[in-house]
Parts: sequence; C-alpha cells; structure tokens
Amino acid sequence: MKKNDVSIIILSYNPVLSKLLNTIKSAIVQKDVDFEVIVADDGSKNSFEKEITSFFNKNNFYNYKLVFNKQNNGTVKNALSGLKVASGEYVYLVSQGDYIFDEFVISDFYQFAKQNKAKVCFGDYVNYSLSDDLNINTDILFPPIVSVYQKGFKYYKTSFFLGGNIMGASFLRERIFAIESFENISKYSKYTEDTTSTAYALMNNIRVYYFQRKIVWYESNTGIHSSSDDWQKRMKRDVHNTYRALLAQYPHDRVLDAGVMLTGDILADANVFSQNARIFIKHPIICIRKKMINRLPKRVITVSEKEIEYLKSIIS
Repeated sequence: MKKNDVSIIILSYNPVLSKLLNTIKSAIVQKDVDFEVIVADDGSKNSFEKEITSFFNKNNFYNYKLVFNKQNNGTVKNALSGLKVASGEYVYLVSQGDYIFDEFVISDFYQFAKQNKAKVCFGDYVNYSLSDDLNINTDILFPPIVSVYQKGFKYYKTSFFLGGNIMGASFLRERIFAIESFENISKYSKYTEDTTSTAYALMNNIRVYYFQRKIVWYESNTGIHSSSDDWQKRMKRDVHNTYRALLAQYPHDRVLDAGVMLTGDILADANVFSQNARIFIKHPIICIRKKMINRLPKRVITVSEKEIEYLKSIIS
C-alpha cells in the first residue's frame, strides 16, 4: 500500500452533492505534499458514489478511497472507518461544506507537525455562510485565546477543559495516535470527535501545538453545523460523558474534575454565575489560573480580498 504524508478524510452524511464535491475540489488541488483523499460516508440515504467517482476521474485524481458504511453509526465511528483505511503519516478530517483554505495548507501543516514532532496540532479558521450573499466572519472563534498554547502544559490544559474547545476542522493529527484516540472515545462519544479526542490527548500528557496559519473555511449558520438545540445537547452530552469516563481513570486530576463540573452544569442549563461559583469553591487555584488566561489577548484573524476570491472559486 502506498504511504502518503497526509490522508485527507472527508466526512459525509446525507450530503448536499454540490458542497461535497466542492470540499473534494479543495482537497485535490493541494500542492507540495504527498496525500490521498478518503470520503467516509455514515450510512447516507444517497451516498452519491457514482457522482463522487466521476468527479475524481474527471479531475484526473486517482489516489482516493471511498468508505460507504451501511449503517449510520455517528461521527466518531464514521471517522474511524476512514482512519482505518488511511495510509498517511498524518490525517486531516474535514466535513462536506468546509473547504481547505488554499492550495498549500496541507503541505504547510504537515511541515509544521513534522518540525515539532507533534501528535496533535491545530490552526486558524474563517467562518463563512451563504444566504443571499457570501458572509465572512472572524469574530467568534474557538478557542478565542490561542497564545496560551505557547505557555506551560497546565495553562492550556486549564484553558481547554474550562471552555476553550478547539474547532474540529482545524486539526492535524498523527494517524496512529488518531486511531488510538478515536477508538477510546468511541466508547463514550457518538457525535463529538474534536473536543473528546483532544481531552484524551491531554489526559495522556500529549502536547497540543498551535499553528498560526489559516487552515479551513468553516461553514457556519447555513451548514450542518447550524444544528438544532437537540443536536447541540447530544454533542454536549458526549463531551460530559467522555470527561466523566476519563475522570474515572484519573480521579485525582483537578483540572479534569473542573471540566466535568462545568460540562454537567452546561447540560443542566445552570447560569454562568452558578457554574463559576461551584467550580471556584472546589477548585479556586484553577479558577484563578483561568482568570489569568482570560487576560491574554484574543486571536485576531484578517482575510484578504484575494483569499475571498479563492473561496469564491471553490464554491462557484
């Protein structure tokens, strides 16, 4: 089996064909890196196998694999199905409707990971939405503070578990560790792979690296990410259940315990004051550390007209 630097895994479920093909388009144009593209479908009513195959062939791209799961098993197991056929040293996961930012992203991301010997790293992203017109937004970003990842492990671990979750399509992971992570979290999480797998990495003392580079155009408000309250609650429950399972393995970890308390309060719709008060009473030092982190500057991302024109060329 041919080995690649990176496997780009596109996750799909009941896709809008045009969005799925555009995501594939943003993948196959990558330059200066050996890569394969894998489409993993989570038991869609129509997986568009013929159309996907035709698109790859029409664009003279043949280093691809298709995984069509017969049943809908949820995001985590769908991702695992793609990971298990991947050959890349690293893996990049993206959903249909999200587009790789430009033609050199995967090359740059791979070089950053290799230079740092990183098992897990993430970068920046730009929100976009399509209604009557193309809307670009960089005001709301997860996590809002990334400079903490230049500080000590306990600082960014605190930031992460106390609400600083990282947006999923901005990750690059070492393939072998990604499989280990996803197999572990699949016992507790069905739909949420990003926050839960990062929690697993941190609890195994794996450093998470931040790469100051725009990685992906992330479809917000108009895509599959504009979910119902019920869907959001399922994802929050996944996170809480995973944190609780990890706490059973690491019962004396105070940061993780604070994370369990916070996610439990969020699920219970407790107000922010109650959340903070409960955690402060049990973990004052951690809360003080979090306040120190909150004083750090928030990340600022700007987007050029040339970059917007590239996005338009992908979605046209």
